[in-house]
Amino acid sequence: MAGARFLWMALLFPFSGKAWALCEGGHPNLPLVQEMREARFVVIAQPQTFTRVQDLAEDPEGYTATRVRLKVDEVLYGKTPAEVKGGLLDIVEPNTSARFGLDERDAGKPYLLFVYAGEDGHWVNACGHSGELASSRATLRQVRGIAADRR
Repeated sequence: MAGARFLWMALLFPFSGKAWALCEGGHPNLPLVQEMREARFVVIAQPQTFTRVQDLAEDPEGYTATRVRLKVDEVLYGKTPAEVKGGLLDIVEPNTSARFGLDERDAGKPYLLFVYAGEDGHWVNACGHSGELASSRATLRQVRGIAADRR
């Protein structure tokens, strides 16, 4: 069964607009309240710029990650971190199947993002509740409700 699922995903991968991580147990993996607790903060933000991070020793022909600069429109949950300077925040999208999947086509689109702090910088869980704001309105209402209850 697992082999069939892998084969199916491998066949569809070249035709997908974005590559998504295989999330065990479906997407999203965490209950919303748990993800809000585990994320450093939750924001509405728009991707602005995309910079490839190269490590010639690790991957001489490609890139190891993309640094995405976000324009933070609103912090919904958690404290505004010091790393948000002038309304801008950088996140790291590793060049692996674990990336959330933002790319240049997403520039200027508002996203609901659950941002985590990691060793290499801030990141977004590909198996979480983050998504394009237009398709995340129900989640946004729930986040606002939970945030209001916690104040």
